[in-house]
Amino acid sequence: MANILVVDDEKSMRHSLSIALEGWGHNTKEASSGKEAVDFISKEIYDIVVTDLVMDCLLYTSPSPRDLSTSR
Repeated sequence: MANILVVDDEKSMRHSLSIALEGWGHNTKEASSGKEAVDFISKEIYDIVVTDLVMDCLLYTSPSPRDLSTSR
């Protein structure tokens, strides 16, 4: 059983993934933004963080995949 943080700005996607992971016996928490995810991570240890990469967030400082695809 793992502690998993699910980060996505789309509520339905975040919730669906959490339900599936909980069905497999994992503990999940949901964050709707990068800032919220950082807040969770600063207070608790997670085994896995599943995140939407094409989301405005604070989890990374390099350009998003969306930015890279438009610069080519």
